[in-house]
Amino acid sequence: MPINLARLLAVVLTLSVTHELIHVLIALILGVKIEELIVTWFGVALYLRDEDVAYNIKRLTAISLSPLTLVMLGISIWLCTGQELWLAVWLSLLGGSLGDLYLTAIYLKTNPLERIKISQEWKNKLKNKALYARKLS
Repeated sequence: MPINLARLLAVVLTLSVTHELIHVLIALILGVKIEELIVTWFGVALYLRDEDVAYNIKRLTAISLSPLTLVMLGISIWLCTGQELWLAVWLSLLGGSLGDLYLTAIYLKTNPLERIKISQEWKNKLKNKALYARKLS
């Protein structure tokens, strides 16, 4: 059965928004402030307050990796149903989570001041290419 591209796009966009909302929800639960929202052609980036990036590595890790639950859900559905749509969904979710994994791995290896520097550098690079950027706090 061929993949319906409109349906695939709708599912991927919905799950991309859900991915970011999971980050926001976990940040709110843990009391971490989201400083800025940046939208680019490659996706959405949420930047935490520098103090939270630097000194709350456990919270940062929980916030960064929480959307992996969607990746696990996507692969589980694909394995159970065998439908190609869910394989495509899983691959798109995995792509979004690879950035989260990469960033978390870097942050876990660095000291607090380096984490702030890295965060600010990436934020500035993305802001230069942003379709939309907004300070939230």
